[in-house]
Amino acid sequence: MQLAYKRARKRINARREAQAQDRIRLGFERGLTRKFINYFSSLSKGASKALTETGTMGFDVYMAETRPKVARILEPHWYDVIKTFSDRAENYILRKELYNGFYQELLEKFIMRVGANHISDIDDTSRKQLRRVLLNGQKDGLPLPQIARNIEDRYSPKFSRSRSATIARTETHSAASFANHQVGLHYARTQPDIKKQWIASNDDRTREAHRIANGQIVSMDEPFIVGGRAMEYTGDPNGGAANIINCRCAVIYIEPDTDVYDDRPPPITPPPLPNPAPIIDKPPLNVASLASVVSVRRKSGELRGKTDKEIADMYDKKLKSELTPTTEKVFNNTPLPKLVTAEGTKGYYRPSENKVVSTLSGKTLTHEYGHHIDYATSKSKVPFTAWSESNEEFINAFRLDKRNLPLTDDKLSGWKSLLFTTEKGTRTSRTGSTIHFTRQVPKNEGYGNVSDIIDALSNGKFYTNFYAHGHGKSYYRRAGAKEKETFANLFALQNDKQSMDILRKIIPNTVKVFDERMAELAN
Repeated sequence: MQLAYKRARKRINARREAQAQDRIRLGFERGLTRKFINYFSSLSKGASKALTETGTMGFDVYMAETRPKVARILEPHWYDVIKTFSDRAENYILRKELYNGFYQELLEKFIMRVGANHISDIDDTSRKQLRRVLLNGQKDGLPLPQIARNIEDRYSPKFSRSRSATIARTETHSAASFANHQVGLHYARTQPDIKKQWIASNDDRTREAHRIANGQIVSMDEPFIVGGRAMEYTGDPNGGAANIINCRCAVIYIEPDTDVYDDRPPPITPPPLPNPAPIIDKPPLNVASLASVVSVRRKSGELRGKTDKEIADMYDKKLKSELTPTTEKVFNNTPLPKLVTAEGTKGYYRPSENKVVSTLSGKTLTHEYGHHIDYATSKSKVPFTAWSESNEEFINAFRLDKRNLPLTDDKLSGWKSLLFTTEKGTRTSRTGSTIHFTRQVPKNEGYGNVSDIIDALSNGKFYTNFYAHGHGKSYYRRAGAKEKETFANLFALQNDKQSMDILRKIIPNTVKVFDERMAELAN
């Protein structure tokens, strides 16, 4: 394609340009918000009907077929946004019209790089939320019709409006920014001196990292540095959820003789930037804080009422408080995950998304971050394979310790007495009935992690038969599960001398290999 460029405008008002882009996006957002409110309502009604008519199997079948419905909503929306912003960018910097297939090519490129993951994320979250309603109802002994009504109510408009608006804002901004950047790249072929400038909204809702990035100018082949992350454009997925979700920033593309001015109060002057980070798929190395990748949408428990910055600082402080000098070096030397977030009381690490989900209770955050370290530092050629499940020395050390350890019922019972006290209590169910329960309370905060390692050594017997903390028999039948959980638990317990003293007696060979691995990663 032959591109010609016209003489650039001599003066650009950054504030008005950002406002103009925001107005266009807002129109698209409103339409998409309505579509998702209707979709979520239809989804919950369909799931409720499937559960009522054909039980949990029908529910599962219905929920397994919802992803194409999300795609049918988003793909036409992305196309319209890409076309609108491509045309606008073309009028702004090009003379010649874009060729007919340009928009479809951009859409396909966007879906391949970004959109497909967004579709999966939205669908997976919806499926999990409705399944949680189903499982909670079964746990509380609710009749099937009541569970079905709860599922239908879960996505009524009053509950789905906020999520729909967030999806609409994020998807519109992501597609618009992608289109702007791609046209800018085309323009740079004929005008190599073109640069790009970050424009923040600079109001009371602007996050601090974006306020600092405001006015940052870089070449087209360089990334912006925003909150310690390398981003090619606003909405770039390399920025992580903390920089993408609900972002309203814009980027303008300027020639050397263009005068960009801003009639707002002067932005905060950013500190001198280090050498530009390379454009890589992995996030840049963390040298200071976990806060830049923390983003919590639904704030509950101790997070309720806290600002985003307060929550991010709480997560950073919690993790740092449980690191030793060695594991802190490992933390600094390992790329950050793309996202650290909370989902109620859940704790897990998803390697395919490079996402840590954790509460701030106990050692859950450090444990899940241990999984991230395990995956992020693996050199395996098999995708999403952790170091612990592929390193022969660690695997053999674990097997040797397991072979040397007596796993009789008497020994397991003794470990249970060592690690836990038994508490009995009652609670009231949603239906008003009284439920009696017995629970095992660790005598030390880290003893729950020690228990999980013993559960791995016993193939899940410690949890399943003795009701100790762990994952159970079905979980530990999975290949690599024992090694991965042991690695994560050891990482979480490094600053807990009492727990580590026990583990050095139980699994001395595994601890030795783990310590060597930490020393290697620290250096």
